[in-house]
Amino acid sequence: MKTPKKSIIFDMDGTLSDTAKATTVACNKIGQQFGTPNVNESDVRSVMGYADPEFFYRLYPGQPHELLNKIRYEVNELEDKMISKLGKSILFPGVEELLTDLSEKGYNLYIASTGSKYHVHTTLTAGGIEHLFTGIHCGEPVKIKMVSDIIEGHDKDKYLMVGDMHKDSEAAKANGIFVLGAAFGYLDLDDYPLFDAILKTPDDLYNYL
Repeated sequence: MKTPKKSIIFDMDGTLSDTAKATTVACNKIGQQFGTPNVNESDVRSVMGYADPEFFYRLYPGQPHELLNKIRYEVNELEDKMISKLGKSILFPGVEELLTDLSEKGYNLYIASTGSKYHVHTTLTAGGIEHLFTGIHCGEPVKIKMVSDIIEGHDKDKYLMVGDMHKDSEAAKANGIFVLGAAFGYLDLDDYPLFDAILKTPDDLYNYL
């Protein structure tokens, strides 16, 4: 990494925000009405990063897709209400401080999330960090394209990406940019080799700028 990095692309769920705690409760509350099995945070984290409806198909394997298509809207609505109530506690410790400092120092910050526009807006607003981002890309199932759109026409060597899932690593490497794994988030130990380096805490990011 010889070229100084001036632009940072972040995944959101599992990297900046601990949304699984809201998603799990919402799934189980709505699921009681429809007879779907209870899930735990580990289950939710394992499929975080997949866009709807794929997220629900993977979370509830073997359940009829017609049923899952029916409940997912109610789950998402309840989840976002819970996120709004959680406020800044939806963020991992140290994330708000890191992003505020980077923004004040002139770094360009971006979001690349497969979450819906409403979900991303709700989460960033609850965390009080939406205004810190130069660009927010979301609501698309393919993260490779989102990252491509962000860096288009710019020097890719000045970009790096931070994420917690194999899809984040895949998107970064497909676009030729350095990628860091957020071990302070949902990054699984088995996925460490997919990333160029690992962040144990948010502040570890400074070592790569």
